[in-house]
Amino acid sequence: GLSDARNFGIEKAVGEYLLFIDSDDFVSLELLQKLANVIENEPSVDSIGFNAQLVFEDDSLGEIIKKPTFSGLDGQSAINAFIDNKEYFEPACFYAYRREFFIQNAFSFAKGRLHEDFGLIPKIIMAASKVTSIDFIGYYYFQSNQSITRLITPEKQLKRAVDGLFHFDNLYNAANKFLKDDKVREKFNSYIANSVITRIRYLHKRYKKEYIKQLKERKVINLLLADTLKRKIKKALLKFIYFF
Repeated sequence: GLSDARNFGIEKAVGEYLLFIDSDDFVSLELLQKLANVIENEPSVDSIGFNAQLVFEDDSLGEIIKKPTFSGLDGQSAINAFIDNKEYFEPACFYAYRREFFIQNAFSFAKGRLHEDFGLIPKIIMAASKVTSIDFIGYYYFQSNQSITRLITPEKQLKRAVDGLFHFDNLYNAANKFLKDDKVREKFNSYIANSVITRIRYLHKRYKKEYIKQLKERKVINLLLADTLKRKIKKALLKFIYFF
């Protein structure tokens, strides 16, 4: 599987930085030079993020997944910036990583689990001493109608939900370890809570009851922020629909 292949590659890598490219995607011809420029100016940067763009089977270009631009933020500040950006930031392929930092922290992708990026990348970012994010489209994310992520059965949706809970538990613990600012930690916990609650709607009715029970045991609904009127209404509705 994907996680096992990436972990194997990490073990064999000898370069100063790691970069992941999935089999049907491609990168800009300028990406490595752009990364080299950052590394030259910031030799100890642990992770470098860059933008990505969707590419479809007819070679047309789609949405740009655009990160905030910043330089040399600590992990906590970087996590805060990514969440505030309200853009998809978890794919492993949207970053380069300092290999020594990766190895020293014993990071690895969870073997046999779906959403392995969701389970690891936020942890990598929050553990970093220095993160930079550049305004450059470095990665082209191919969208295939035959992709394994699009061929969804009820059982596959259940596994996605269960694996999401597995990652949620690990990320919740990581947040308590690395995110010392209460507001940032609460914001991150709300983010991951929303991710696992959202999975309810995709589950077949025969699987929903047990999954909701798991969410209740973790008191996930309590982690959702209610600091704006919109969020208060959303939290109240979710409580009424799923958690009473």
